[in-house]
Amino acid sequence: MMERSKRVKLFFCSLRSRLLSNCQASAKEESGFIRNISEKGMCISTVFSLSKDDVISTYFRLPSVDHTFFFKAKVAWVKNDEVGLRFQDINEEDRNRIREYIESYNNTNMFKYYQQLQDLFAYCEADTEEKKKEVYRLRYLIYTKEHTWEPPNETGLEIDEYDAKSTIFMVKDRNDVTIASTRLIPADKYKLPLETHFDVDVLRNGKYKRENVMEISRFCIAREYRRRVDDLQYKENNTEAKFSTEKELKDNFAGARSPNLLIGLWRILYQYAIIQKKQYSYLVTESRLANSLINAGLNLEKIGEPRNYHGMRTPYFINLAETGKVLEAVNPVLLQWFNSGMKLKE
Repeated sequence: MMERSKRVKLFFCSLRSRLLSNCQASAKEESGFIRNISEKGMCISTVFSLSKDDVISTYFRLPSVDHTFFFKAKVAWVKNDEVGLRFQDINEEDRNRIREYIESYNNTNMFKYYQQLQDLFAYCEADTEEKKKEVYRLRYLIYTKEHTWEPPNETGLEIDEYDAKSTIFMVKDRNDVTIASTRLIPADKYKLPLETHFDVDVLRNGKYKRENVMEISRFCIAREYRRRVDDLQYKENNTEAKFSTEKELKDNFAGARSPNLLIGLWRILYQYAIIQKKQYSYLVTESRLANSLINAGLNLEKIGEPRNYHGMRTPYFINLAETGKVLEAVNPVLLQWFNSGMKLKE
C-alpha cells in the first residue's frame, strides 16, 4: 500500500493498437496488461494510498495537448510507483471517450508524420530533358551497377524504348539530388512491358479501354534512403517523430518504424490518375513489397504468377481511382495526405 500521495505511472492495455486495427484492439483489451501506453501519455493518481481493487479517480492526457480526461477505475496491481488498470474496468462511456481522444490525436500526428515527406523532399514530374537524365542516372546506378539487371553502357544512363512514351516522376532531396523515381506508361498506342513478359489481358476481356490503362514501372529509390523490404509494413508507431535534417530522416529510414518514400511516390501516382482520369494501372513487383503496400491500404490485386523478370516479380492490378474509397475505410489519414496539395499539371 502507498503511504502518501505521489505521482504514479498508470498502465493499462495499449490503446495505440486500435489505431492499427479494431480487431487487434479488441483482442488486446481482453488480454490483460500491456505496458506501453506510457510512451504516449501519462495518468496521475489523485488519491493518498492505493491497493489492489481500490477504485481511483485519475486522469489521462497526451503530450503537448492542453486537454485532460478524468475517469474512475479499479486498481488491478500496485508496484512501487506503478499502478495497473484493466482497460475494460473503466466504464464504457469513458473508454469510448479515451479511444476517440487518442485516435484524433494520433491521426493529427500521423498526418504531420506523412507531411514531413513532402516538407523535406520535392516530388515532381521529370518534364525536361535535364530532369529525365537525372532519373536515368539513378536508374543506371540501381538497375545496372547495383543489381546488373540491365547491361552496362558508356553513357551511364538507363533508358529503354518506353521512356519516350512515359510520364516520369522524381523525388529530390534538399540538396537537389534525385533520390527516387517511377514512371507511368500509357497503353493507348503501344503494348505495355507487362504484356510482353507476362500472360496478362490488360483490357480484362474488353472491360477497359486502352486509353484508360497504364503500367507503373521502374520504381527506384537511392540505396541510402531505401529500407529493407521486410520492414515495409507501414505501421508508424512513433507518430511524433520529427526530422529537422535529411540525415536524421535518412537515419530513420533505416529503421523498422520509419516513414516510407515509396508511399510518397504512390501519392504522386494517385494524384496523376485522378487528374488525368487514367485509373486502371498495372505493375510488376516483388510479392513482399506488394504485400507491404496492401498493408498500407492500397488495393493491389494479384493477376498472375511470378516470373524471373528483374528478379522474381509478380504482376498486379490497381484501380487508382478506387484507391480513395478503399483508403477511406482502412486508412483515412493516408487518404487525407494523398488528397492534399494536388499540384501536378492538369
